[in-house]
Amino acid sequence: ASQTPIPINNAELLIASHLSQLHTSYIMSASTPENQVWKLVKKPQGDLKDDDFKLESIPVPTITDGQILVRALWISVDPYLRGRVGNHPLNTPVVSGLVGEVIESKSSNYKVGDNVRFYGAWQRVQAVTVETAEKTQELQKAVVPDGTRLSVALGVLGMPGATAYLGLKHAGSFKKGDAVVITGAAGAVGASVGQYARAWGASKVVGFAGGPEKCKLVKEKFGFDECIDYKKFNTAQSVKDELKRIQPDGFDVFFENTGGHVSDAIYDG
Repeated sequence: ASQTPIPINNAELLIASHLSQLHTSYIMSASTPENQVWKLVKKPQGDLKDDDFKLESIPVPTITDGQILVRALWISVDPYLRGRVGNHPLNTPVVSGLVGEVIESKSSNYKVGDNVRFYGAWQRVQAVTVETAEKTQELQKAVVPDGTRLSVALGVLGMPGATAYLGLKHAGSFKKGDAVVITGAAGAVGASVGQYARAWGASKVVGFAGGPEKCKLVKEKFGFDECIDYKKFNTAQSVKDELKRIQPDGFDVFFENTGGHVSDAIYDG
């Protein structure tokens, strides 16, 4: 992937350039051999704060037979992590999905230079035991279209995209001509669901998002027919009325991402 490296100690949040364009990632420096790790050092109270985390320098691991040494390039920062860090052991690395490059290999399955997607620590360089990680599907080669940033492997070609695809096609039993309503439409999963629905021939795609800016993005960038601002329509009854106005015959598929009064209204309606 072609990108300008940013030192990890800047801890800058970037928006991964993929289908939904809303999957947040840290980009890590492509330089080695320095190794660093982010650890959770305080139990978060409310919004996450800088001092909930600590960046530490650690040695580069030495790998053994069956392992690969991976330099992380992108770390996936997903909404579910907010709940997880509340119960995460203190003074240990945060873990999530990553993509990176193999810089040393003692496994026949991977060679130096391979790009991989894996589940691991927020750490610049780490050892991955291939057999164990592959059995639990926590390690795969990361393949993205030519000219596409590697972070796409964490977005539309990763967990969010798979959730959208499988949820709509299989759990939702989507068929051409269906009308679809989606909560969390400005998020990585919801935005992908809407675009799949549009590509597969939905008769109408309606999303919910918070605020006019997000609703504008949902309609103009992601191609939804309508976007309802749940902050404006802040009661179940007002949501029901607006949905009835937009789609009098109702919806065939409801893709739920958020809960709350919007979901209550749709389930009751």
